[in-house]
Amino acid sequence: MQSYLKNNLLLKLFQLKIQHLLRLLFLGMVLGLIQGCCEQVDLKINAPLKTWAPYKQHQVVDFVNANEEVITFVAATQHYNQKATDKVCGTYNIETLAVTLQTLSDPDFKISILLSHQVLLSISAINTQYNSRNLYIKFNTLSEQYVSDSWRDIYTTETAVNGQNYQQVLHAYGDNMPGDLALADIIYTKDKGLIAFKTFAGGWYFLK
Repeated sequence: MQSYLKNNLLLKLFQLKIQHLLRLLFLGMVLGLIQGCCEQVDLKINAPLKTWAPYKQHQVVDFVNANEEVITFVAATQHYNQKATDKVCGTYNIETLAVTLQTLSDPDFKISILLSHQVLLSISAINTQYNSRNLYIKFNTLSEQYVSDSWRDIYTTETAVNGQNYQQVLHAYGDNMPGDLALADIIYTKDKGLIAFKTFAGGWYFLK
């Protein structure tokens, strides 16, 4: 009888040990999966997104209107990481490419272009003198949908502008504000970037 009880006790201890080991194994697998996911959590800018900001550092971009008046922009580019937090993985990086188109004629005015979150394109028209922006859009390049309020902004897969055909075209509208370069409209495309804009003061300008 004692031998039976002893064997039964040993069997139960063995079963408990096996259950404990299985729990540890399962926990290790879960932690491994979480760690594997978290190692990939940083959001990098992929090649398709980069084509939405086709500018190089110090690149000069000219636009001309019907009266042959030229407005010149100079591009400045910057790479940096935004920080974000996830409940499981903690802090991670969001690779961001920032392009600023600055005018030579009006240093207070600039167009800001941001690529981030692997799919997002953001464009702002900013006047630093008045600390305001009169145009802002955010566009998901994967779903091809505006994330910002798009009640008047348009996306088309192909459009003719100034006699040329362009693919994947954004047409966005701005609000009037002080300044000669307050933008009423912009036309922006994949691969080419900004191809045309209209000011409230002086009509349309097209990429030269």
